[in-house]
Amino acid sequence: KCDIWSCGIVLFTMLAGRIPFNVQGVTANQLIKEMLEGCQFPPEQWSRVDPSAIECIKTLTAIKPPHRPTAAAAQSIPWITMHNASARSSPLSS
Repeated sequence: KCDIWSCGIVLFTMLAGRIPFNVQGVTANQLIKEMLEGCQFPPEQWSRVDPSAIECIKTLTAIKPPHRPTAAAAQSIPWITMHNASARSSPLSS
């Protein structure tokens, strides 16, 4: 389930244009503490992002691993299913 968490972090980074945690000038313990507090979504940065994308990130990055979906279950997250259907209708060409 750590891979699912990592997917959520990558999605956060892609949508926000930055990583969700402050890594400069912090100790490993401070970074772990920040990670355990979870991703933050300040309205001034996230107001234009689809709320279902934010919900997707929150689901993928649940603090407790048992609360994260499996890879198969993640395919049923509304934001993912919406974009998965789009990808199937216009696949990448080789």
